[in-house]
Amino acid sequence: MDIQQAIKPIALLHKGLMLVFSLVLAGGLFLVNGKIMLPILSEQQDRLFQVIAVALSGAFLFIGFKLFNKTVLKIRNSDASDGQKIMQYRAASIVWYAMIEGPGLFAMVCYIITGNIAFFILALVHLFVLFLFMPKAQVLSLLLNLKNQQ
Repeated sequence: MDIQQAIKPIALLHKGLMLVFSLVLAGGLFLVNGKIMLPILSEQQDRLFQVIAVALSGAFLFIGFKLFNKTVLKIRNSDASDGQKIMQYRAASIVWYAMIEGPGLFAMVCYIITGNIAFFILALVHLFVLFLFMPKAQVLSLLLNLKNQQ
C-alpha cells in the first residue's frame, strides 16, 4: 500500500479543519475588533469563563493525547495489515483532532462574548497544536511500524 495515497484523506481532513478553524479565528477577530459584537459578560463572569476555558483545554489536550498515544501503540503492536492500521490511525486522528479543536472553539466563543484577548490567544494555541499534528507519511510509517513502506 502506498503511504502517500493512504494518508491523503486524513491530510485533507486536517487541512480542512485548519482552514475552518483559521476562518473562525479571523471572523471572531473581525467581530470583536470591528465593534460588531460588544462584550456581554461582566468581569466576574469573564474570570469564571477563563477558568473554565483553561481547565477544559488542559483536560482535553491531556486526555486526548493520552488516548491518541494509547491507540497508536495498540495499532503499532497489532498484527493487522498496513491498510487496516492506517484505517485505525485515521479514526484515532479524527478523535484527537476533535479533542484539540473543541476547546479552541469554546475559547473563541468566549473571546467573542467577552472581548478578552486571552481567549483568542488560547484559541491560537489550539490551532498551533492542531498544526503540530499534521499527518506526514514518514511519521505515519514510523508510528505504525508499517511493513510495506512505499
